[in-house]
Amino acid sequence: MSRMTGVFTLGEGEVYEAPELLDHHAQMRLKGNLQQIDYSIFAANREVFHKVVPELDQQTMIRFAVVVSELRAAYVSRALALSASGHPPTEQEIGELALARQRFEEMEAAFRATRRLIERGYSKVAPVK
Repeated sequence: MSRMTGVFTLGEGEVYEAPELLDHHAQMRLKGNLQQIDYSIFAANREVFHKVVPELDQQTMIRFAVVVSELRAAYVSRALALSASGHPPTEQEIGELALARQRFEEMEAAFRATRRLIERGYSKVAPVK
C-alpha cells in the first residue's frame, strides 16, 4: 500500500503541497526565491512608471480626483434630467448617457490604477510646494 504525504485542501482554492516542500529548508529557499521575484517585479514596475510619469504630486492627484467627480456628476445629472421628463429616453439620449458613463468609468479606472501605483510604492507623491 502506498502512502502519500502532503497538504490537501478541497474546494475553492485547492492546495497541494508536494512532499519536498514540507521540508523547512525547502520552504525557506522557495520563500527566498519568491521574494526575489516579487522585488524584481516591484523594481520593473517602478522603473517603467517613472519613465512615463516622472513625478506625481498632491495637486495632480487632487485635480485628477476632481475631474473624476465632475464626470460622475455629469453622468448622474444627465440621467436625472432624462428621468425628469417622465418618458423613456430616446435611443440618441441613451447613447449620450452611455457615453457620459463610459467617460466617467474610464477616468475612474485610471484614477484607481494611479492610486494603486502609489499604494504599492511604484511612485511617490511629492508634497505640495
